[in-house]
Amino acid sequence: MNHSARLILLTLLTASFAVCQWDEVEKNPLPRNLTPEERLLQFTYVPPFSPATFPPSRPVRAMAEFEEVEGIVVRWAYGTQDLLLSQIVDAAQEVGKVWVLVRPSTSDSINIRNYLTGRGIPFINIEFLSINTNSIWCRDYGPWTVYDTQTDSMAIVDFRYNRPRPQDDLVPSLLASRWNLPLYQTTQMPDSLVHTGGNFMVDGFGTAFASRLIVNENTHLAEPRIDTILSQYCGVNRLVKMNTLLYDEIHHIDMHMKLLDEETLLIGQYPVNVSDYAAIENTVNYLRTIPNCYGRPYRIIRIPMPPSASGFYPPNSNYYTYTNSLIINTTVLVPLYGFSMDQQALQIYRDAMPGYTIIGYDCNAIIPQLGAIHCITKEVGIREPVMVSHARHGNTSDTLHDYRLEVLARVHGGVDSVSVFWRVDTTVGFSKVSLADSNGTYIGWIPHQPVGTTIWYYVETKTVSGRTVAKPLAGSGGPYRFSVENITSVPGNMSDVPYHWQLLQNYPNPFNPATIIPFKLSSSAFVEVKIFNTIGQELKTLLTGFQVAGDHSVLWNAATYPSGMYFYRLRVTADGNVSTKIGKALLMK
Repeated sequence: MNHSARLILLTLLTASFAVCQWDEVEKNPLPRNLTPEERLLQFTYVPPFSPATFPPSRPVRAMAEFEEVEGIVVRWAYGTQDLLLSQIVDAAQEVGKVWVLVRPSTSDSINIRNYLTGRGIPFINIEFLSINTNSIWCRDYGPWTVYDTQTDSMAIVDFRYNRPRPQDDLVPSLLASRWNLPLYQTTQMPDSLVHTGGNFMVDGFGTAFASRLIVNENTHLAEPRIDTILSQYCGVNRLVKMNTLLYDEIHHIDMHMKLLDEETLLIGQYPVNVSDYAAIENTVNYLRTIPNCYGRPYRIIRIPMPPSASGFYPPNSNYYTYTNSLIINTTVLVPLYGFSMDQQALQIYRDAMPGYTIIGYDCNAIIPQLGAIHCITKEVGIREPVMVSHARHGNTSDTLHDYRLEVLARVHGGVDSVSVFWRVDTTVGFSKVSLADSNGTYIGWIPHQPVGTTIWYYVETKTVSGRTVAKPLAGSGGPYRFSVENITSVPGNMSDVPYHWQLLQNYPNPFNPATIIPFKLSSSAFVEVKIFNTIGQELKTLLTGFQVAGDHSVLWNAATYPSGMYFYRLRVTADGNVSTKIGKALLMK
């Protein structure tokens, strides 16, 4: 179907969908879930275009959100979301480009420009695109960046949107046309796949995650066919499907998890037996059995799923979440709500992503619509991607042999050099090791070190065209780290405390009603923090999950407990060794 025919059909469709008109959207913003009117249309809705469906002719790979990107797409919303969108645009344009979708009206772009100027926001890297849309949820209907694995050339993949919103459905095709990029759409059988961006996370190396919503919304396809379509269009050779949650009514995984890099999963956590606790913990246990793209267990970091200001959890509150964040190059935008847990959530991001700029924004106005920052943004890839694959070096007890590093680096224009920068003292600069090219895999060694040494390092790839890309992207500001250890603890020994972690005194103390319990880890480990009364009865689990090296803290809100003395316990499991430390007494007012 040609472009003119698409526009004619779009006009006919939008005339019959009152809820899809721009003015109606602005008066009554469409939520992330279906409206009552849309529920009546969802089974008879036909997308506003039906071009022939063909997958890419050569293998492709879908870009991960944490890779280097050119920028993000947002759809401007008038009224309740002006402030949040202006904050996102302001922060994002510092590290990438921002395409702002506005309705085709001269006054709209002028009004938005005046609004941003009034808030003191400069126009560093903002471009307005006149494109009609139905809703702000561009994560779900927006374009997916894929790269040809032979040429690294960029293309756009467009899935069928799971909402009867014809203008939203057109956005990826219109953007692909504007950017002069190839477009691949899953719009017709046998490749007709309904899929939404909030329920799709990829690692850039062939693994993807989704809830079983993708199966439930594609009953016209056998499950193996779904896998095949994603393989052909996105290069996904392994789709990890997880059960849907009971109280998250949209069943999008970005409401409770996030892929921070190809080795690390950030997953929300409810208090024991509260809300979706059981379903999420079952998912975590399942994910622990799945190797990452390097054949190793995922690093799983837990972050609280907060209650409302009144202390309620879903289904008796909004689905508050800290995982619905956006990574754009070296900046991470995190949803906040004015809760006591906000600072803990920000600290978890800082610990997990050192060197990144972590910024939090109030999302109270948008979260009742079942989404936050991630849901209203969509990243767009860079035209000359530098693909770097490197499994970070783990802790070691080897003091005799140099530490081998392997890096797979590729860019279509050619790799000029790959280097590793390392140091053992944070007060001095990094030393450089040039890696030798072995058929596209670059190999080098960091000199061996004595027990007790921590080594920081990052990889730097220079292209023939003159670009330099670090891994992790934060480079010297957030290098990988590993330790040379002499593990002496005995598995199961409850009194032996290894040197590589420390439990600190809570503060404030005395306290009422909440206190913070800090601890330090010099290496990644599985951690439990629990509260006990003076006769040893377990009262509360504050934290259980994989934590990265660094400074950590956990909040205990004891408002429902009587005044008195309590104990806290930190239990650490690393490399099969378990050790436990009992904290000092907590004295409440």
